[in-house]
Amino acid sequence: MQQAVRVNPHLLRRWLGDHPRSAALAFWASLALALALLVVLYRQPLPLQQGCIAQIHDVARASLVALPLARTARGPGETLLLQHRFAWRLQALQRPALYIGEATPYFDLQVNARHLTPNVDLDAAPRRDLAPHLYALPPDILSAGDNLLSLRVPVARSLSETRVGMLCIGDYDVLLSLYKAEWWRRVGLPKACLCLFLVMAGVVFALRRIHANAPLYRCYLLCIALMSCRSVYLVVGDMPGGPANWRVVSDVSIILLIYAMYRLIAALWNIRLRHWSVAWLLAASLLQLTALWSNWTLEFPLANLLLWLSVAGTAGLVLAHSRASAPHVPALEKHCLRWAMLFAVACGALEAVTYRLDAGWRLIWLYPLGTALLAVTLGFLLTRRAILGATLLMHARQSLGRDLDQTLLHCAEQADAVWQTLSSRVAGRERERVLLDIDAGFGARMAEVVQQLRRELPHSRLQVDIQRALLDLRLMIDAMELELASLAAAFAILQQRLQPALFAAGIAAQWEVAVTQGRRIEDRRRLMELFRCMEELLSNVIQHSAAAHVWIDARSDGEWLQIRVADDGCGMRDGQPRGRGLDNVRARLARMGGSVDCRSRPQFDGTCIALSLRRL
Repeated sequence: MQQAVRVNPHLLRRWLGDHPRSAALAFWASLALALALLVVLYRQPLPLQQGCIAQIHDVARASLVALPLARTARGPGETLLLQHRFAWRLQALQRPALYIGEATPYFDLQVNARHLTPNVDLDAAPRRDLAPHLYALPPDILSAGDNLLSLRVPVARSLSETRVGMLCIGDYDVLLSLYKAEWWRRVGLPKACLCLFLVMAGVVFALRRIHANAPLYRCYLLCIALMSCRSVYLVVGDMPGGPANWRVVSDVSIILLIYAMYRLIAALWNIRLRHWSVAWLLAASLLQLTALWSNWTLEFPLANLLLWLSVAGTAGLVLAHSRASAPHVPALEKHCLRWAMLFAVACGALEAVTYRLDAGWRLIWLYPLGTALLAVTLGFLLTRRAILGATLLMHARQSLGRDLDQTLLHCAEQADAVWQTLSSRVAGRERERVLLDIDAGFGARMAEVVQQLRRELPHSRLQVDIQRALLDLRLMIDAMELELASLAAAFAILQQRLQPALFAAGIAAQWEVAVTQGRRIEDRRRLMELFRCMEELLSNVIQHSAAAHVWIDARSDGEWLQIRVADDGCGMRDGQPRGRGLDNVRARLARMGGSVDCRSRPQFDGTCIALSLRRL
């Protein structure tokens, strides 16, 4: 009977883990629990019933206004002057203090005509102080009768919105706990998030230096930069350029972050970006930026709320589209990123919804926390993928090595040939890399020298010599190309290199080298020597023959290859001084076991030079 009611915990755990409804329930329950816990921990304590000012006198309007208040300049810059009279009983408190939860962009505070902020000049500086303040009042500043508190706050469109939050007068120790909690919400947590962004950027930048998947890491670093803009705006007080511009940068970064996240997810999950999805996302971002740029969202709170709710909705649609487009993604990555993105979107939405509520219900600066968690999640996924990639590559190399060893054991007679082939292939790749580095460095520098000579010494022969040296360097690199297997391909590269010089000299070249189609290259050094011989002969045609046409044809006679270079120029006259070009060609062909035959009939049919050599 006991065995009939016994439940295997492993089977129950497996059933709960594999059941789709259970997984969805756990996902949404954990997200709701995290948000509820955040609201409970982050919610500001209720204002103190005694000592906190509910209404304050607006001197300009000669009326009482409720706190907290928000005001946006509709005309020229002005100063908001708020005053409050309060009675004070001596020795009522051991340490009297004044707490200001918020007075932005900045303020000048006086109690009984004594400045508590002597370093603040309302006419100077663009700055926006978002932090709370706690001032210990000296015993001699308060009188036994009537006391006057004066608070001046600038109201100007260039300084963004003016806000005055909670004002409390009471015992220093009681107000200190309120100040610390509010400081952590407004300053401490954004600073911690900013430090976290810097750490994650350093980690991913190190991964980018190690791995070659640069686009993915660039997208992540762009997202980190956009996430940091909001934290910088909240933390930094002195803002060059004006707080309004910094607020625009902060708000624009939130909108642009959605598109950057879309690109990052597409690169991370290898999602093909469709034109219609990119188009609607850019259109939505453009509309939101237009509404933000018009500044009317500051004047109408409901419009501002709708704007940021539309931004949150756009982020949710991007997440849904990315999730639907990536069925191949591992479940761990998909659930982690989905949870973090929903948490970040919910944090931003809660901040926007509660921004205009009373101080006890305002969930301010939740956006940096949400984006910080999202940055950590993305950094974890990138680091995990990099580690898995390195581990997979290590196992693949080990497996390949074991397979190669087993194969060579079964065919020991071919082991030397296999190792020789692999070694030559690796050496060839390294040789090719070194030569390409030489061409990219030395070759590019010499090309700049030629351009400078053309400007400063247009008739100098030095530029021709440098161009020939560069051509020789590039032909040498071409000859070492491993993919260059046939002689026909070699002649195609040779024609590609030499044809521009022939065309610039006004010489029409005709290449007849189809017979080399089936001949393979066996010795790279012999091919390099042949390239140099052909370059020497065609350079002589350009410089000395005054020809209008040149013919290059190749013939095959068994193992022998015959190449003929003929022109219709002036030929070589008897007694005319000759250079060393033709002698160099003869010397090169002699080292390869070949020969050179030169025939020239001046003033008739130009020069014909035939090269004969064994197969390459």
